[in-house]
Amino acid sequence: LAMPALPTPPVEAMWIFPIFGALVGLIGYSFNRILVRMVDRAARFKEWERLAFAALVGGVVGWLSLRLPEAVGGGELLIERALAGGLPAAALLLLFLGRFGLTVASYGTGAPGGIFAPMLALGTLFGLWFGQAAHDLAPTLVWHPQIFTVAAMGALFSATVRAPITGIALAMELTGSYPQLLPIILTCVPATLVAHGLGGMPIYTLLLERVLRDSKLGVSGRLFVYLKPDSSRCEAGHAVARRLAVRHGIELVSLDVSLDDALLGRYGKRLPVLVFEGIELGAGEFSEATLERELKRAALQIEARRSEKSD
Repeated sequence: LAMPALPTPPVEAMWIFPIFGALVGLIGYSFNRILVRMVDRAARFKEWERLAFAALVGGVVGWLSLRLPEAVGGGELLIERALAGGLPAAALLLLFLGRFGLTVASYGTGAPGGIFAPMLALGTLFGLWFGQAAHDLAPTLVWHPQIFTVAAMGALFSATVRAPITGIALAMELTGSYPQLLPIILTCVPATLVAHGLGGMPIYTLLLERVLRDSKLGVSGRLFVYLKPDSSRCEAGHAVARRLAVRHGIELVSLDVSLDDALLGRYGKRLPVLVFEGIELGAGEFSEATLERELKRAALQIEARRSEKSD
């Protein structure tokens, strides 16, 4: 990143950076929790809800890309403009809050992407906002607000990924601000300690644990297949359900709707119908991948219900 050479802050101003780092650590902890909760919430969406949510987020991002390009994208141009002093303090804070929400929502849609570049942009915006506020309050201590930008990049990375040494090196390498080593250290270390002290975990560890958790349902139950024996489509659906039940260790129960008028009236026009613990997974023609996704969504709903009852 193109950044002017800045002098090291005076010794009298060094106490500000640990306080700033603790605040960034709180933001990093909150970012991890909100992001994972958003992903878990989206995983419980029905198919049409998932598509509608993705369309809504995509529409908002598309509209902002035309009206306010700084609010979307990886944030490279935004970082350069912010460092050049082209954004007032109020705009920095609003952009930080907006990009925070959009990053979480975009990741929750499941679309291919990442959080590394948006994370740096978030750190830049918050750091520069804090630096400008500190400069207005104590101009004799805070000479250059941009210094907090460099520190915030490394601190937010350190708090979310829990890698302070990497965060320190990253901030210096990206900006070439090697004279700011001490302020960066004084920011990154408290940010990491605060995030850890609050009980948070590294974001990539949380996401990996979620993937491993979703690979195993962890919920026992019965998978009901409503069908007619003389239907080729029902036979194909039953074969898919059987493979799914074997893979996840779920009991498979096949029910012939022609033997029950009530079941025939309820499911007769949509056979075969798959139901797991009262939650319908699919009807008619469906793929194994679709059923796999719906089964995991149903398992998450069941876990959420049990957690609410236990609370």
